[in-house]
Amino acid sequence: MKITLKNLIPALAGCLFLAPDASACAVCFTGAQDTLWAYYVTAFLLTCLPFLMVGSALYWLYCRNRAFDETPE
Repeated sequence: MKITLKNLIPALAGCLFLAPDASACAVCFTGAQDTLWAYYVTAFLLTCLPFLMVGSALYWLYCRNRAFDETPE
């Protein structure tokens, strides 16, 4: 699809009208302590997840490389 001004203007206008709805969050800062705790734990887990994934892949590559180095030729 070719991006033209004819296609771009309605898309930008739609973003402007949807912006206030997109920033609304029903559970982030509610008064209930259980909900806040769940929000913080989930935010922490989702923050750590990419680091765990990359670290796991690097560890797997390291172990695989060691296994290839130890095999007799």
